[in-house]
Amino acid sequence: MWLAPVVSQTDGRQKWDPVAMSLQTDRDYREGIARMEVVMRRRFIVAALPFALLAFATTVTFASIPDSDGTIRACYAKSGGALRVIDSSVSSCKSSEKVLEWNQSGPAGPAGNAGPAGPTGPQGPAGLTAAYDVPANGDHDELTASEYPGQTLNSIELPPGNWAVFGRVMISSDLGLTEYYAACYLKSPSDSGYYDSGYILESVSTAGLQRASQTISMMALVALPDGGTVVLSCVDNPVQTTFWSNAKIMAVQVSTIN
Repeated sequence: MWLAPVVSQTDGRQKWDPVAMSLQTDRDYREGIARMEVVMRRRFIVAALPFALLAFATTVTFASIPDSDGTIRACYAKSGGALRVIDSSVSSCKSSEKVLEWNQSGPAGPAGNAGPAGPTGPQGPAGLTAAYDVPANGDHDELTASEYPGQTLNSIELPPGNWAVFGRVMISSDLGLTEYYAACYLKSPSDSGYYDSGYILESVSTAGLQRASQTISMMALVALPDGGTVVLSCVDNPVQTTFWSNAKIMAVQVSTIN
């Protein structure tokens, strides 16, 4: 509240001075405008503050602090010691600052105690444990069979499993023959097929009356789910005399047969 200036009269009475009142009113108007501007600025700041905070929060949300590798980077003022954390992808330290880095993750702790033993797993399949061999049989014995299934020269008894079976036998001619013939094979008596066979058919010279000899070798993969016997057998030409010796057979267990 203000009072308009008055001017004293010579008779001791006072009256309003219009000029002084006008000046006072103009001054009060300007002061009121100034106060209103202050109030409006404060109200604008208060109204804009939430938007500024929202923008700041958005910036923090998209900032990469710590970095993708977990490293926190900061700038330490060499003078005064002020510290500020930065996003190294968009900002860097000034020349008056020193770069500081540390990892968000702490060092690994000591190893814990061993846990209890787990349950025992199922029994695995039996490994390869067997190889069988039988002594060589025959010493220049006559081969008498001329028809299949032939003459059994040696055999091997095998337990259940899959087997690689090997056989060999030496076949020779009689003295003075110009040719000789023999066919040999591996076979299981319980199987109608032949596993593997070899043969010779050769003309030999009678010069010096020397006996001609050759070795026949055989190999077969044999599946025996219940076990069984594998034999080595041969047949010869009925019009000649043929001899055999050193009939050998052996077997090695294998895991599978494809």
